[in-house]
Amino acid sequence: MSKTNSVFAILAALIGGCAILLYMQNDLLAGQIRDNGRQCEDQIPQLKERYQAEIDALRSYLLEQYNKKPEPAAKEARPSFNQLVSSGHRMQAIGSKYEFLLESALLDAAGKRQLRSLLYQWERLADSVKTGQDKSGAADGSLRAQLNDTETRIRELLTDPQDYQYFLTQRQRDL
Repeated sequence: MSKTNSVFAILAALIGGCAILLYMQNDLLAGQIRDNGRQCEDQIPQLKERYQAEIDALRSYLLEQYNKKPEPAAKEARPSFNQLVSSGHRMQAIGSKYEFLLESALLDAAGKRQLRSLLYQWERLADSVKTGQDKSGAADGSLRAQLNDTETRIRELLTDPQDYQYFLTQRQRDL
């Protein structure tokens, strides 16, 4: 039994030593926590000042932006009809716009083909004058001259005054 007692005594000594070691570590950790807590408490006013300065800077920036008069947005150019549809669709739209004229004009088949071509050219030029765009870079006056020339050619082709009057009425309509 003495062996058992000595084993228990050794175990009790080891457990006691561990308990003392744990108590010391606990005391050390508690001291570190107290020190870290004091350090945090010491840093709070500095952090508060720094964050308050950042908040103030953001507030003044936002007020400055809010009080600024917005710059007017650039007016977006409306795309021309030519830019929106293909040539085939454009021909179809012009054909629909002038369908009655192309059917009823006192012209032979070759004259109607020429009229269709002139109407297409007139619409393209009118659209270019309206939007101020020309692929060839011609000046606005040059575009107007081309438009007037095309209209003169249409007037010469349409020998019946009623046909020309119908053209004048239809050209005002959008495609």
